[in-house]
Amino acid sequence: MRWATAALAVQAVLALAWLGVDVIGPMVPAIVGQNVSRGETGTVPVLWTTWARAAWDWWPSWGSYAVAVTLMVVPAIGRLGLGLGIIGGLSLNAYLWHHYAPVFAFGVVLIVVGAIARLWRMSAR
Repeated sequence: MRWATAALAVQAVLALAWLGVDVIGPMVPAIVGQNVSRGETGTVPVLWTTWARAAWDWWPSWGSYAVAVTLMVVPAIGRLGLGLGIIGGLSLNAYLWHHYAPVFAFGVVLIVVGAIARLWRMSAR
């Protein structure tokens, strides 16, 4: 975990140094999805929490973070845990466009298969 955190920190510092100060300021609202306009997703369909931000006026700005944290704290292992991790990670994506659909579908399949396997094991006891 320490190695992964250090590697991610080095990657972030190198990326920010490469982009420069002029890009970092305008980039922050785009990363956190603050410029996703309500009610307008354009002609390209968006998925999951990006769709919720654009379609629902009542969706809070922190809603995607809450969904991600909720999915990540579920004590699951195996396929179920991996699927929840994938969907939780995608929840943090400020612009979850249609080309992410295969990854999202893979996460859903892992959740369904993992949940069915877990229920089957519990009923076999």
